[in-house]
Amino acid sequence: MEVDFSVIIPVFNSEKTIMKCMESLQQQTVASFEILIIDDGSSDKSGMLCDKIAETDHRFKVIHQKNAGVSSARNTALSMAKGHFVTFVDSDDTVEYNYLECLKKEFKASGADAVFMGYKTYSSTGEKLEENIPRIYSNIFEIQISKLSEKHQFGYTWVKAFRRCAIGDQRFRENISLFEDEIFTCEVLAKCRGISVVGFPIYHYTYGSKGTLMGEVHQDYCELQDQVYLAWKGLLSNSEYSSEILEKKANELADTCQYYLYEKNINVDLFLEAASKCTFIAECTLDTSFFKALKKGKWGAVKYMRYLYLAKIKVAELLHR
Repeated sequence: MEVDFSVIIPVFNSEKTIMKCMESLQQQTVASFEILIIDDGSSDKSGMLCDKIAETDHRFKVIHQKNAGVSSARNTALSMAKGHFVTFVDSDDTVEYNYLECLKKEFKASGADAVFMGYKTYSSTGEKLEENIPRIYSNIFEIQISKLSEKHQFGYTWVKAFRRCAIGDQRFRENISLFEDEIFTCEVLAKCRGISVVGFPIYHYTYGSKGTLMGEVHQDYCELQDQVYLAWKGLLSNSEYSSEILEKKANELADTCQYYLYEKNINVDLFLEAASKCTFIAECTLDTSFFKALKKGKWGAVKYMRYLYLAKIKVAELLHR
């Protein structure tokens, strides 16, 4: 039987937070929804806690699978989803009591295929840090999504909801563990007729309790960023605004990769070799000594710039002791 919403929650070793997450969803003012919980091989009590709530609330459905990663868990849920709309909630986050009601009203009022939402950010100890509120920045689809991206309101899986028919057969890439959410968003939005926003915070994001994927060192960081860039190129392939937006995106990604190279403990030669093959590096227009040297294959010069950067950091640390 179809319902209004399918809420997808991947769970992995979340015994300290999953009950609070599920309780916030139980309190929803919309009655027609299902909660699809994918226990991705948890070794703690997460699975048991999810089973316990599912025994008393038929709206919660729990699937236990061998650990295969968050993308696999989300894909498992997408194959089961029966809701007209699909949302994603992280197992250590919570939502407002009218989270689904606000989304439903906006979908109905706007006719959009995707609705982005405002969120509050909290520390792992519960301290409120900030609010991030999207708005309609432009009536032009491409400019709107570009502005959402610039303001950190785009890439996260949980920051938007989709019509299930817009998602169709699109799935998360299971062979990567970083930026897969932004790539998925681009690929789905390429099929969307329109987007809208809920201009107030209905999602509560817990910062610092997500695990360590962003804190890990990814030797393939450049290749992953290039997949993001290529997803944006696909999204904007038929747009008259593509050149302007893609130039900004290429420069943003290139700048990020420069400081990833400077600040992470990586194999520099492998990183530079990968960067030299990336589309966004080739197409970035940053006219600095770093990118001039990188594009000309002058790796020795790039390494020396990295050495000077690290030396300055070290001196600053010594002076502030």
